[in-house]
Amino acid sequence: MKGLVLYNKADLEAGPVFAERLIRHGREMGFDMTLARKEDLCRTVREGKLLLLLDGQPLSLDFALNRTRDSYLGALLEGQGIRVFNNVQTTFVANDKFSSYNQARKLGIPAVRTERFFPTAEKAPYFPCVIKSASGHGGAEVSLIAGPEDFAAWKASEVGQRRGPSAGCVLQPFVPHAHDVRVFVLGGEKALPGLMERYGLTLVVETLGDRGAVGFFRGERISVSGRSARCVDATGAGDAFWGGLLSMLRFRGVTAAEELTAPLVREAIAYGNVGGWLCVQGMGAIPSLPTRREIERHLA
Repeated sequence: MKGLVLYNKADLEAGPVFAERLIRHGREMGFDMTLARKEDLCRTVREGKLLLLLDGQPLSLDFALNRTRDSYLGALLEGQGIRVFNNVQTTFVANDKFSSYNQARKLGIPAVRTERFFPTAEKAPYFPCVIKSASGHGGAEVSLIAGPEDFAAWKASEVGQRRGPSAGCVLQPFVPHAHDVRVFVLGGEKALPGLMERYGLTLVVETLGDRGAVGFFRGERISVSGRSARCVDATGAGDAFWGGLLSMLRFRGVTAAEELTAPLVREAIAYGNVGGWLCVQGMGAIPSLPTRREIERHLA
């Protein structure tokens, strides 16, 4: 069977090792696999039909792995009789937060209230709130908006300045701090003390990839250096970090925020840091999660 693996140029440049392994494993299983960038494809009309071309030739494939998050591209491939993974509907729902929310509601799955929101809006309907890009991205495209000043800063940011069909965002209520909250804080570290006091946060941890992580705890900045690694697959690195950090606190008998100390926080961040470092050196989110013994061996 002949297949095509499609990536956006930027995503392929950011994670070429995973793409290369995907191709290699496919070939080991007997598939004729080719890697291509979305930008390498061009469109043409022949006999009244819209076709995708690669190297000037119509695609002749049994299947395509669409890693671009572009559901329209998936529809074009399916229109040429090519089986696409993930299919158009799955790609659209998985990479549009509002659609994901509606799907969760249909299935009876509890989800944070989510509504469409556009950068052209003059104000947010309520505060505090969280504004995210509607696409499948996170990181700096997730912002906590505590009040009008934060909203004005968000409007002036790169995400807030976007216009056109791809500029859509979603708006959600702020989740109480007892739950898992991951947001980009407008104003950076200077805004953290006030934010932590306002919402009763005892500890805030910022992960920095190969630069390590920083914890903010009772007015103290606790920095743990990173480790150099050849990244194979970053999937699950965050889970490995947070799982490691929380596991270490449990190993030390911590059951409440009041029991935290600066040395414990440093030890937990270092433990989680090694967990994330080990995770990115293996393939797959679950298979690459390290064991306690593996982490402790590298901490010794």
